[in-house]
Amino acid sequence: MNATDIVGYVYQANLICPPCILVLIQKDRAEHFDAEQGLDEIAKSLGINRENESSFDSDIFPKVIFGGQVHDTCTGYKPGQCGNRCGRCGEHLGFECPNKEGA
Repeated sequence: MNATDIVGYVYQANLICPPCILVLIQKDRAEHFDAEQGLDEIAKSLGINRENESSFDSDIFPKVIFGGQVHDTCTGYKPGQCGNRCGRCGEHLGFECPNKEGA
C-alpha cells in the first residue's frame, strides 16, 4: 500500500472502506462494480465531477481518502484503538495504524 492508493472515503461525516461504499450509495450496483468504477458511473449520472472535490460536499457524494492521509489525524488514541476505521464494518482503512505506543 502506498500514499496514492485509495483506502477509503469520507461520506456523510463517516469514514467508509471501499467494499462498503457502494452498498451505502446504491445497493443494487454494489455487486456489479468495484468501488471506483461504480462511483465513477454514479457520479456521471448525477453530474458530479469527482476530479474536482471542491465542487461537491461529502454529505452528497463520497470524497476519496488516500493511503498517505488515512492516519494523519488518529494520534491521541490508545494503541490498537485507531479511529480510522470504516463506520459501517469497523475494519481499518488501508493498513494498521502506525501511531502505536513506542512507535
